[in-house]
Amino acid sequence: LRTYDSLMDVGHHKAYKLATDVFAGNLVWSKESADDGVFDAGNPLDASIIQYGLSVYLRIKGLDKEADTYLDKALENEIVWPSVAYLAAWADRHKI
Repeated sequence: LRTYDSLMDVGHHKAYKLATDVFAGNLVWSKESADDGVFDAGNPLDASIIQYGLSVYLRIKGLDKEADTYLDKALENEIVWPSVAYLAAWADRHKI
């Protein structure tokens, strides 16, 4: 994160940028921001990336209930099961 710049051009990798902005402290997760659609990706691939990233972030912050909610949401995107984020969520859920 030391070399991350929130203004860098990430091309179509906007979901990764959104999740990274949370880790970097450039974007604050809250129940209200989530309910307002701030983290709404609009498609299953981006959704799984954002949701898995948020589950990891929330787990690090000790918010296990919220982390589990996002992990479950990531796993609802079964259509993108071969994606890295989905597989990571699956591995976390199954403690692999």
